[in-house]
Amino acid sequence: MLNTLVHIGAGKGNDNRLYQSARQRVLIEPSPESATALRKLSQTDDNTRLCQLAIADTNGSACFHLYNWDQASSLYPVSGLSQLMPGLKIQQIIDVKTRTLASLLSDIQMAEKGNNLLIIDAPGAEQLIADQLAQLGRHNPFAHVLLYCPSEPHYSSNSSSADVLDSLYQQGYELTIIDRSDPDRPLFQLNRNALKLELDAANRALLQQQMINRDLQQTLTGQTRQLATTGNTLTELQQRLEITGKINRELRLAFSAIQTEHKKQLADLQQRLDATHHTSSELAQQLAITEQANADWQQALADSRTEHEQQQAELQRQLDETRQANIELTQQLAITEQINADWQQAQADSRTDHEQQQAELQRQLDETRQTKDELTLQLAMAEQANADLQQRLDAVHYTNSELAQQLAITEQINADWQQALADSRTDHEQQQAALQRQLNEMSQAKDELTQQLAMAEQANADLQQRLDAVHHTNSELAQQLAITEQTNADWQHTLADSRTDHEQQQAELQRQLNETRQAKDQLTQQLAMTEQANADLQQRLDAVHHTNSELEQQLAANRQDSAVVKNERDSAREECNALRQTLTIQEKALISNKDMLGWFESNRQITERLEEKTRKIVADQILEVTKSLAGLKNHISSGLVNAAKQIECFIGIQNYLDKGSTPFNFHGWPISPDLGLYLVGLIDANDYDCIIEFGSGTSTLLMAKTLQIKQEIQKNHEKLKTKNKKQQDNQGQHKPLPHIVSFEHDRLYHQKTASLLADNSIEHLVDLVHAPLVNYQYNEDQQFSYYDCQEKMNELTARFKDKKANILVLVDGPPGSTNTNARFPALPHLTHSLPEHKMTLVMDDYNRPEEKEIIELWKRMAAESSINVKIEVIDTEKGLATFSVL
Repeated sequence: MLNTLVHIGAGKGNDNRLYQSARQRVLIEPSPESATALRKLSQTDDNTRLCQLAIADTNGSACFHLYNWDQASSLYPVSGLSQLMPGLKIQQIIDVKTRTLASLLSDIQMAEKGNNLLIIDAPGAEQLIADQLAQLGRHNPFAHVLLYCPSEPHYSSNSSSADVLDSLYQQGYELTIIDRSDPDRPLFQLNRNALKLELDAANRALLQQQMINRDLQQTLTGQTRQLATTGNTLTELQQRLEITGKINRELRLAFSAIQTEHKKQLADLQQRLDATHHTSSELAQQLAITEQANADWQQALADSRTEHEQQQAELQRQLDETRQANIELTQQLAITEQINADWQQAQADSRTDHEQQQAELQRQLDETRQTKDELTLQLAMAEQANADLQQRLDAVHYTNSELAQQLAITEQINADWQQALADSRTDHEQQQAALQRQLNEMSQAKDELTQQLAMAEQANADLQQRLDAVHHTNSELAQQLAITEQTNADWQHTLADSRTDHEQQQAELQRQLNETRQAKDQLTQQLAMTEQANADLQQRLDAVHHTNSELEQQLAANRQDSAVVKNERDSAREECNALRQTLTIQEKALISNKDMLGWFESNRQITERLEEKTRKIVADQILEVTKSLAGLKNHISSGLVNAAKQIECFIGIQNYLDKGSTPFNFHGWPISPDLGLYLVGLIDANDYDCIIEFGSGTSTLLMAKTLQIKQEIQKNHEKLKTKNKKQQDNQGQHKPLPHIVSFEHDRLYHQKTASLLADNSIEHLVDLVHAPLVNYQYNEDQQFSYYDCQEKMNELTARFKDKKANILVLVDGPPGSTNTNARFPALPHLTHSLPEHKMTLVMDDYNRPEEKEIIELWKRMAAESSINVKIEVIDTEKGLATFSVL
C-alpha cells in the first residue's frame, strides 16, 4: 500500500489502479481540459488533491503549449516529436502557474522515508524534475519512481531517458522494469535502493573521510613532526631540567652549606654584634664617663691651668720679686760687699754688727734658696700633672680611635650582612621568577592539555556520531536485507557474517570507547586536581609574594632585627622548598598527564583505524557481493542474449539459404521468441476464422507468414491426394485463409509494419488499420485511451453475422504509459461487437502487475455477464496468459 502518490502530468487520471493503492494522491496537471476531469475526482475524494500547475525551475508562471494531441502538451515546443507525428499541430499557448518541486512538496504532508511514489509524465520536463529531485538530497521522500521518457529528445529541452536515468541512478534508484510497449515513450519503473543509497553515501562519506583522514594525516604528520620537535624540546628541557635539578641539588647543597656557614657567620656576627652592642654600650658608658671625666679633667685642667697660670704668675711674680730681690740682694750684696768692704775697712769700726748683718743676709739667702727649690718642685709637679693629663688624653684618643675602628668594623659587618641579605633576596627573587616561569609553562601545558582534551572529546563526539550513523545504517541495512529477494540469499549470508564481524568490532570499539571515556574521566580528574594544585600553588606563591613584601617592609623598617629576618628568610626558604616539591609533583603529574594524553591519542587513533578498517571491510564485502551479483547478472543476461542472438542469426541464415526468406529479429521489438513460437503453434493447430491484433509489429509478420506457410502445406497435401482432373480442378476449393486485422495507433510503426509486410509479399493477408487512440468510456467512472477500432469491428460483426466464428486475439497494445490498465478495453470491445463467438485472447507481458490486474478485471466482467471463460498461464520470458471465451 502506497502512502502518498504524486503524479506530475496526471492527464485525465487514467492511472486509477495506482490511485486506488495510495492513501493520499497529489495530481499535478497544467492543462485546463485535463484538470477539469481531475477536479471531479478530487471533489469526490478527500484524499485526492489537484494542483493545476506545472513543475518548472521557478515559482511563477510560464507558457504552456497545447497540441491537438493532448498527451503531447508541454512547457516546451516540440522538436523530434514532430518527425514522428507529422500531423501534430499546436492549438494554443496559455499561461500556467509554475512551482518548483521542493516548493510543492513543502506543502504536502508526507513522510520522508515512507512508501511514496512519484510518477513523472511531463513531456519535455523529465530532466528538470529529475534534477530538482536530486536537489532534495536526503529529504527525497519517494521510494518509487515511474518515468515516462523517450530515448531521443522530443522537445527543445533535450530531455532523454539516458540522461534522466543517469540522474536517478546517482540518487540511489535502481531500474527494475522497462516497458517498451510504447517505443516512442517507454515506461521505466525505478525503486530507490536504500542500501545502495546508504552505500553511496557511505562511499562518499568514506571518500570525504579519506580526504579528512589525509588532511588529518598531514596534520598528524605535521603534529608528529611538531610532537617530535616538542619531544626533542621536551627531551632537551628534560635534560636541562635534569641539569637544572642537578644544579639545583648542588645549589641546594651549596645553599645548605652556605646557609649553615651563613648561620654560623650570622651566629658569630650576632654574637659579635651582641658583643659589639655590649662593647658599644660599655664604650658608650665609658665614653660618657670618659667624656664626663674628660670634661671634669678639662675643667680641672682648665682650673689647674688657671691655677697653674695663677701659680706660675705668682711664681713669676715671686721670681720677679725674687729676681728683683736678687737684684736688690745683689745690689744689697754689692752694697753689702761695699759695706763689707767698707766694713772690712771699717772692721775695726764694728765687727760685731757686720757678722750679725752677714748672718741675717745668709738666713735671707737660705730662705730665698728654699723658696726657689719649692717653686722648682711645684713646677716639676705641674709639668708631671700636664704629662699625666697628656697621657690620659692620648689614651682617650686611642680609645676613641679603637671605638671608631670597632664601629667601622660593625658597620662593615652590617653592610656585608645587608649585602648577603640582598643577595639572598635576589636569589630568592630569581628562584621565585623561575618558579613563576615554570608555573607559566605549566599553565601553558595545562592549556595545551585542555585543548587536546577538548579535541579528544570532539573526536569522541565525532566517533559517537559516526557510531550512531553506523547503527542507523546497520538498522536500515537490516530492514533492506529483510526485503531482499531469495536470489540474494548467499549475499545475505555473507552480509550477515560481515555484520556479525562488524558488531563484534563495534562491540570492541564500544569497549575501547568506554575505556577511552574512563581514561578521559581520569584525565579530567587529574587535570582538575592539577588545576586545584596549581590554584593552591598560586595561592602559596601569592602568600610568598605577600610574605616577601611584608618581609621587605619589615627588613626596611627593622634592619637591626636580625632574628626576625632570619626566621622570615627560613620561612621563605621553606616555602620555596615546598614550592619546589610541589613543582616536582606537578611536573610528574604533567608528565603522567602527557603520557595519559599520548595513550588516549594512541587509543583514539587505534579506534579510528579499527572503525575505518571495519567500514572498509563492510564496504569491500558489499561492493564485492554487489559487483559479483551485477557481474553474474550481466554475464548471464549477456550470455543468454548473445546465445539467443547467435541461434536466431544461425536459423535466419539457414532459412535464407534454404528458402531465401529474410530472417526475423525478435530482440528489437516487444514480442519475444517464446511468444512467437506459441502463436505459430496456435495458428498451426487451429482453424481460426479471423485473427485480431491490438498493436502491430513482428507478431503481425510472424502470424501472416505462418498463415502463408500453412496455406502452402495445405496445397501440397492436396496435390498429393489429387488423382483425377476433377480433383485438380477442385484444389482451389479449400477453406480460405483467415484474415488478420491489426490495429496500430502510431503512424511511424504503422508504416514500418506495412513496409515489413510488403517486403515479404504478404501484405494481402493483413488488414493493417491505423487507429489513433481515442477516449473510450467503459463505465460512468472509467475512461480509457484506446484504439479507434469501432468501425472495423462493425465490419467484422457484419462478416460473421450468420456463423459462430473462432477468433484468435493478440492483446499487445496500446502501451501501458497511456493510462492505467490500458489494455482492458480489448474484451469489452470484442464482447460488444462479436458476442456469441468463440475467442482466444492472448495477453502478452503477463509478468507485469497491470496485466495481471487486467485478467482479474476480465474475470469479474465475465462473471457479471455470465460468460464462460477459461484462463491458462504459460511461463515465458515476459509472461503469457490466454483468456478463452467459450
